[in-house]
Amino acid sequence: MSTSRGFYAHPPPTKTVIVFRNGDAFYPGRKFVINQRQSSTFDSFLNTVTRGITAHFGAVRNIYTPNKGHRVANLEQLVHGEIYVAAGAERLKKME
Repeated sequence: MSTSRGFYAHPPPTKTVIVFRNGDAFYPGRKFVINQRQSSTFDSFLNTVTRGITAHFGAVRNIYTPNKGHRVANLEQLVHGEIYVAAGAERLKKME
């Protein structure tokens, strides 16, 4: 019996990103794997990052790109292999 694979939707690709703490120049960064099973929504990803980096500012509520400081609003905007900065309610602190 043959099955057709055309009827099944492909799951979104797995992404790996590195996240740093906002304003912490000495934090080495933490790698996070984003897949449908573990982080199905952006809020669940924020909760995972909050537990993973143990930020001094409390819960992670914002993710920024480090170069331009753009705020990431959903999982689709995260790019595999890129670096991001996790922040609470505060704005991104630019570091040299």
